[in-house]
Parts: sequence; C-alpha cells; structure tokens
Amino acid sequence: MATGTGKTRVCIALVDALMRAGWAERVLFLVDRIALQNQTLDSFKEYLPNEPRWPKQGEKEIATDRRIYVSTYPTMLNVIRNEEKSLSPHFFDLIVVDESHRSIYNTLSGNP
Repeated sequence: MATGTGKTRVCIALVDALMRAGWAERVLFLVDRIALQNQTLDSFKEYLPNEPRWPKQGEKEIATDRRIYVSTYPTMLNVIRNEEKSLSPHFFDLIVVDESHRSIYNTLSGNP
C-alpha cells in the first residue's frame, strides 16, 4: 500500500480483532524511525485508547505489563540483548514489522 493509504489503521484493526478473539495478548510493532514510533503510538491511542502501550513518554526500560509495544529496531535490539531483564522468545504473540523493505543498517542497499 502506498504512503498515506491507511496501512497502520488496517494493522490496528487486525490487532484489535486478534486481541478480542483472545489470539494475541501482546503485540510488538517495529518501526525504523522515532517519528514513526510516535505516529504509531498516537494511532494506537486514537483507535485503541484503553490498551496499555509501551513506551510512555520518558520510559527507558521495557515494561512487561503492557499489551501494545511500539519500538524502533535499535531499541528492541537493546532490549533483547539486555541479559539482566531478558524477554522470553514467546513474549510477543504478534510482531508487525513496518518498513521492512528498508535496510536501516545499509546491508542490502549497497549504500556506503
């Protein structure tokens, strides 16, 4: 889908349906930029206002009592690598990867 056509909104509707059906308890939405993280958090707040989200403004450590997690790739890598507060590989029931066609580490694009 092209930019501005509602991909995030469609995804939120899917998340809502899966949560109401009991098929998803915790959802991770991965994005490649902080601006997209903020937009996605705002969209979840608008369409699913009663679902607890992470991160709240100013939170640095991951909280394990939320249902919606929106993170950049580097932040989630830091969470995964943290041996003191590790997450089970089964912590998230659904992982949505936004902008997966981009290579944020320039490993596929050939750019310097």
